[in-house]
Amino acid sequence: SLHSSFLVEEMKHKTGILTVAQALIGMTWLLLPQEGAAFLPTQPSHSPHPHSLRMGWIPTTEGVAAAKVAFPIWFFGSLGSGGLARSAIPNIIEEWKSLQRLGGVGPTLGGPTLGLSPYCGYPEDIAIADVKKVINNRRSIEQIVKQFPIEESYLSLSGYLTYDAFALANEGANPLAIKAVFDSFGKPSGVEPSIAQERLDQYRQDIDLLKPNLLQKAIGDFGAGITLLFLVGLADVVTSTCLYRGYFPDWPGGRNFPWSVFTEVDGGFRDIPQYWTG
Repeated sequence: SLHSSFLVEEMKHKTGILTVAQALIGMTWLLLPQEGAAFLPTQPSHSPHPHSLRMGWIPTTEGVAAAKVAFPIWFFGSLGSGGLARSAIPNIIEEWKSLQRLGGVGPTLGGPTLGLSPYCGYPEDIAIADVKKVINNRRSIEQIVKQFPIEESYLSLSGYLTYDAFALANEGANPLAIKAVFDSFGKPSGVEPSIAQERLDQYRQDIDLLKPNLLQKAIGDFGAGITLLFLVGLADVVTSTCLYRGYFPDWPGGRNFPWSVFTEVDGGFRDIPQYWTG
């Protein structure tokens, strides 16, 4: 349904917040002492010759118990918010590719260009005349929202300005200019009409105000993408660490992973089952 699609879309934007919260909870659980020091220098608990092995940061009994509790939290959390985050990554890549495909497409009035920063991520600079044609559209944003409802968009039907509606209202203008003006509103899916109208009024007074807004959005999108990748990776690492510390604490391959997989005796992945502690 449209409402369900909207909820999924909103969840994708909130995934970073959910994963950060998950990271903070999980890391706090693992790092705080559990009835004393959770992780102390010790020998593997099942080693028949403890003095023949080097010292290492191996979980104590308390640390193993904490890891066993933390593992399902991280595992199911990664399936939920982590899975949602992973599903957003292809959409981010496709959105960037779609932007690049707009380069050299459609009609243009030519002439002087805006002088966009290359960090905005656009395939080419945009003619000022093309941008002015968009921002000088005789329809107000409220009129665009009412005259061009997008049936497949819950945001559009809820009174927000969507990119598809904005593009339809500016049919015949340069596609890259349409995209740039909409992106400068700062919202990828839908924007409140009052915010969009305020921005357009500002651009009519000074078109150069569009450039910092585009750069700010590009930097924000880049930072969000990097943060998303980092947190997804962090969730996977911590989940694996909880599994190792909780159920295979004596596995030699986990001490200096990944190098120990190749250097430690019985440190290979095929040797993991024999170190199961239950």
